[in-house]
Amino acid sequence: SDAEVDHRSAQRLAETDPLLDIGNVRAMNKVAPQIDNDPNMVWISADANGMKDINDNLGHGAGDEFLKNNRDAVIQAVKESGVSNYHIFRPGGDELMVAVPKAKAEDIANQIENLSTRDYTSPDGSVTKRGTLSASVFDTTKEAESQDGQAQLASRKIMAKAVHGIPGRNAEEQGLIDAVRGQLDTGEAPAAGSVGGAPAAG
Repeated sequence: SDAEVDHRSAQRLAETDPLLDIGNVRAMNKVAPQIDNDPNMVWISADANGMKDINDNLGHGAGDEFLKNNRDAVIQAVKESGVSNYHIFRPGGDELMVAVPKAKAEDIANQIENLSTRDYTSPDGSVTKRGTLSASVFDTTKEAESQDGQAQLASRKIMAKAVHGIPGRNAEEQGLIDAVRGQLDTGEAPAAGSVGGAPAAG
């Protein structure tokens, strides 16, 4: 009936991110229990680095382009791995969550970071800012949202910002980035997790 069609389209609208045309947090929460309980599926949390810098210097249009490119990079990384069974969501802000088969997850996460790294330039060509995603693999959404999960992702974000010259969002984060950059410059790679506890906002 028309009423059923209207209800379905209203429901789809309520569960879709308007900018990226993928599922939002409501859609993710609906399927998360099923995926969390599937031992063959895991989540990749992919969080943007450089969003504030791009928005502040190039405008929100460039920020929107950055978010869309990040979505495309995630989908491309999944498809390049030969995976057709996946679910992608934007739970909020500049974070994307994608559920993928566990066997391919680490490869997909690495490829997401590679494919999402690009430079964004002002229309007159005078200002260029780099944006990228940091991606971590988690068994469940609860693990991704936990303090340890957030610290794990934050550590990857600090490393990415140090490598790509992306500024921190605040003085505390910038101090961590500078410390990692100093270690990179001297050839000492920091131990994994040594920059944990940084804010995961990016």
